[in-house]
This record gives sequence, C-alpha cells and structure tokens, in this order.
Amino acid sequence: MKFDGIEDINGITLIDRKTALTTFDKQIQSVQRVSAALKQNPGVKAVFEFPNQKAADRATDILVEQNIRNISVRVAP
Repeated sequence: MKFDGIEDINGITLIDRKTALTTFDKQIQSVQRVSAALKQNPGVKAVFEFPNQKAADRATDILVEQNIRNISVRVAP
C-alpha cells in the first residue's frame, strides 16, 4: 500500500489522494486491504482525499456499501 501523505495530528493519519473511487474488484480489494491494515494498527487512521465533493460523496457511498467504516473521506484542501 502506498500513500500520498502523512498527518501527525492526534495520531498518525495516512492520506491517499484519489480522483475517484470505483466499484471495480481491484479497487475494492485494495480498499479492503487498507481497512484490514488499519484494524491491525489501531493507532493509525486513513483518509481518502478527492478533488471535489461529488467524488467524495460517491466514495462515502461505496465505503458504506462495503461496510468499511474505518476510512475517512474528505475533499482535498
């Protein structure tokens, strides 16, 4: 797993910038691996950053559908 940045505020947060999140098997499997790694490392958080609110909302919907609740979503600053 490769991340685009790290924040060290209230613990370590790994940042993964994406243009979109899709439901293709390869991408879902990657997200599931990130989620599993976070469960094994409780002091670490992850956030997916998107270029706009529409992409962030779609990603949130996909994560909820996949029952992944330990990855945050936000619009990139």
